[in-house]
Amino acid sequence: MHALLVNRSGDPTVPLVTVGMPVHNAARDVAKAIESVLMQTLGNFELIVSDNASTDKTAEIVCRYMRDDPRLFYRRFDINRGVAFNWNSAALGARGRYFKWLAGSDEMTPGLLAQCAEVLETRPDAVLAFGRTRWIDASGQPLLLCDQDFAVLSDRPAERFTQVARDMSINNQINAGLIRTAALRKTRLLGNYPSSDLVLMAELALQGKVILLPQELFRRRTGADRRRQPELCRRGS
Repeated sequence: MHALLVNRSGDPTVPLVTVGMPVHNAARDVAKAIESVLMQTLGNFELIVSDNASTDKTAEIVCRYMRDDPRLFYRRFDINRGVAFNWNSAALGARGRYFKWLAGSDEMTPGLLAQCAEVLETRPDAVLAFGRTRWIDASGQPLLLCDQDFAVLSDRPAERFTQVARDMSINNQINAGLIRTAALRKTRLLGNYPSSDLVLMAELALQGKVILLPQELFRRRTGADRRRQPELCRRGS
């Protein structure tokens, strides 16, 4: 692990990174999502799985991994509380200095947490770091690299806000990025209305820069039909 990537909280039980995984009936893909977390080269993390009243075998699969790794935590709501509530719940319990959302259908490459954390450790002007996103189909087969991601690098908060409001549509940043937890807690998180993730990104951009790394670090699951990728990747869990 890179020398910079140490926990400075003073409490060795507090992780550097929290990964929040909101799920709902994710039994088909959740094992692969969890394994992509466990394979990270940065091991100083906790994984919080927030289950929005799944009725399939999601709980059984997650609990199987929990028995073997104390960094995993699982909580389940008895009734479906909605997408925004569940995604926010996955973030609200974060203890790490940095936070990563990971849908139960998506996957990280092994270096995502380490590479993005190193950026945030060395760039106090940044609130989020992320890498290139590769679409994968329903069976996990690789499709195209996303060509719509962009960095937000202006020194002026108003210009960063304008760039996000004007140019963002897919928002891989929220899905693929590692976020400063302190900055995330200054936002209103996700709202119960369409495109609230874009509002959240605008709030984050007011606080700092968004760094795009050139490496492919994230794999986002879509349908098998490539033509519908932008539409499909706007879904939630």
